[in-house]
Amino acid sequence: MMDEATKAGARVLWVGMPIMESPSFSANIATINSIFSSEASSHAGVTYYSSWALFATPSGQYNGGTTDVAGSVLPLRDPDGIHLNDGGEDLLGLSVVRELRQLYRLS
Repeated sequence: MMDEATKAGARVLWVGMPIMESPSFSANIATINSIFSSEASSHAGVTYYSSWALFATPSGQYNGGTTDVAGSVLPLRDPDGIHLNDGGEDLLGLSVVRELRQLYRLS
């Protein structure tokens, strides 16, 4: 996909998968993400963006929610510990847009 997109003149922001609740599944995802990152660095016009830290604690553990200013816990993931819910999708989307604006100097 990276080859096809860049050959067509596109610039690509490849978004890596987030941490998962299951430690063994997270280990597999981390391996896949390292492949994506390596491939992105070998393709001009492709930037790898890690979403891992958005859904991890500061110590690197799975975090399925966040706390709002009132102290209420807001879930970011579905109960399966894999899929993002609406809040997680919003968090990831805003983060990706912020990265795109910085990378491509968009207003």
